[in-house]
Amino acid sequence: MVFFLIFAALPLINEWKKFRPDVIHCHFGIPTGPLAFLLNLLFKTPYIITLHGGDVPGFIKVTKPYFALLKSFVHMIYSRAYRVVCVSPYLMRLTKSPLKLDNLTYISNGVDLNDWANDKQRENVPEKTIELLFVGRFVFQKGLDTLLAACSKLKEAGVPFHLTMIGDGEELKGINVFIDAHRLTNEVTLTGWLSHAEIKEYMDRGHIFIFPSRFEAFPTTTFLQAMANGLPILASKVRDIELCLKNESALFNPGDAEDLVRKIITVYHDKEKMRELSKTNLMTAHAFGWESVAQQYIEIFKNSQRKIRAQEP
Repeated sequence: MVFFLIFAALPLINEWKKFRPDVIHCHFGIPTGPLAFLLNLLFKTPYIITLHGGDVPGFIKVTKPYFALLKSFVHMIYSRAYRVVCVSPYLMRLTKSPLKLDNLTYISNGVDLNDWANDKQRENVPEKTIELLFVGRFVFQKGLDTLLAACSKLKEAGVPFHLTMIGDGEELKGINVFIDAHRLTNEVTLTGWLSHAEIKEYMDRGHIFIFPSRFEAFPTTTFLQAMANGLPILASKVRDIELCLKNESALFNPGDAEDLVRKIITVYHDKEKMRELSKTNLMTAHAFGWESVAQQYIEIFKNSQRKIRAQEP
């Protein structure tokens, strides 16, 4: 982080002099927050920080000691911001507890409702093979071991299915080993990272979106995209999941592959349930449309300018 700050500071100052912004919106408090703090010291430009998870004390266990060591530094950066926006209530609670900030607010991630809407009339009724979809990073947090274990059990139970996994990450090698060891090469397809248009194509023809995470700053972008597409979703009971999913039939216990299998089989045999989940997701997604989310940010930007004017002599 030190090298990033050193090499980024001068170019950023030069950009500020060219652009002379009224307000700075900084995504991720660490490592970019200190740069916004520097510009505020030099030019008095107010800044807003949006926290996404890895920049929140205690969200990721391995970073907890580092945040404890840098607590005073992080507090200095976050407390000087006009607003610190958390993309989930859980992140807001995690941030507030150790840092004792009074400038926190919650604004969720958003989704472009038009871009992700299904162009076809979604029926979500598989004639035979049920198409499962996962989109995200291949990391421990995402619970892909649970998803793959569920796939193995589905095959043993004779349930016709196909899983497409879109993404990449540090667990790719282990995923390939599991697929080979459990003879799932015909049932599981790994695509790597794809464009938004390509992901949407998979969503358009998918039947169920699987969200097996162990923990998240919820709701995530891909989750909202699946909702806006009208995909039925089966999700683990992570914190704040109730913001989007309240139906128990769509939720399973984190790390519980057997529970996930039961939910998949239940939905597979209940076509009306699939239609119901699809319809509910479409309705819920409208609360997270970018127009609504952007307006909340615009109000923060405007208020930051009103505060400056009020302080002028």
